[in-house]
Amino acid sequence: LAGNPYFNGELEGWNPAGQPLLADPPLRMRHLADVGGRLAIETQTEVWLADGADVRRLAGDELEQEVQYQPFGPCADVRVMIGNGIAGLPNGDLVLADTRGNGLIELPSPMGTCTAAPIAGTPEATLEIDLTDDAAAIGDIDGPGADARFYGVQRPVADADGNIYVIDAGNTKVKRVANDAERTVSTVFDYGGPEEYFVLAMTAMDG
Repeated sequence: LAGNPYFNGELEGWNPAGQPLLADPPLRMRHLADVGGRLAIETQTEVWLADGADVRRLAGDELEQEVQYQPFGPCADVRVMIGNGIAGLPNGDLVLADTRGNGLIELPSPMGTCTAAPIAGTPEATLEIDLTDDAAAIGDIDGPGADARFYGVQRPVADADGNIYVIDAGNTKVKRVANDAERTVSTVFDYGGPEEYFVLAMTAMDG
């Protein structure tokens, strides 16, 4: 389905209009999610949708020179600094985590007219060149999504009710983004300990 086992060259010459999953070069893959029976692929800088063996780019642009976090507007205009996780929601939307941009971006109706918006964490566009820390808008604040702050948010998963769970790596916490009008953020679990403690993955099972 994905990648080309015989390709050993450089990942160059991407076709922004889309390409087969087994193309030369193959589509770079980092995290995967199911959305409406289609495969969503996060490549760290872009999001692609697979429809059968063909894929099209939904968001991000690896070739853009100005690295930035841009969570607003048409999904084709979305930009991420370091994408680190993607999840499909029960209503068919996608949510994308940007660890360095430090925010969660919702990509609604990815198969239709997709207009993105930040739902928690960094609320405004940010250029990487302007950062003075290793992530934008660093904090450890629960509450309404627009006011909530993380420190390296990553690896979202969603439950059957549309609540989103994320790893807040810099704060060594697992946090919940509720499926309510304010996308209220709360701390579920603090796994803090020695600096080498880290979480690599989560899943939602039977509630």
